Amino acid sequence: VKEVLLENVTVFNVQWWNPDEKSWEDGWDTRQSDQHDRIPSRIRITIKCTDPEGHSHTFVTETRVMLTQPLSW
Repeated sequence: VKEVLLENVTVFNVQWWNPDEKSWEDGWDTRQSDQHDRIPSRIRITIKCTDPEGHSHTFVTETRVMLTQPLSW
């Protein structure tokens, strides 16, 4: 079953909060030495879409990440 949650998405961006730099940053790689086996404590999701009339809308939310360890499948 396929369900569309939001149509005409033009941007889908996930960022993580870097407490050392006090800024939102792109990219997280648990294979990097400074991020090895760590999960970001906060993320921000930004979605931009266009409605049928051609108007652009931006939705942004932030949340704490409750995982304490990376998932290993």
